[in-house]
Amino acid sequence: MLGKKIVINGSMHVARDYGSKRVTRLQWQADLMIPLLRLLGSLEAVARVFNSARLSPNGMITSSDSL
Repeated sequence: MLGKKIVINGSMHVARDYGSKRVTRLQWQADLMIPLLRLLGSLEAVARVFNSARLSPNGMITSSDSL
């Protein structure tokens, strides 16, 4: 995977409190499965990548406690 370019589509949801005029939550989501499947060629290879990764297939960062 070193030196390869991966294009990932994602979205950011911004929730705000209109009373206080403040952002209350930022939620990021991305689909990593399709780009990695295109790059690696098999679901087995993609599964190996995510086996010990700190990033989930939907782009969420996982805690080191969950590994």
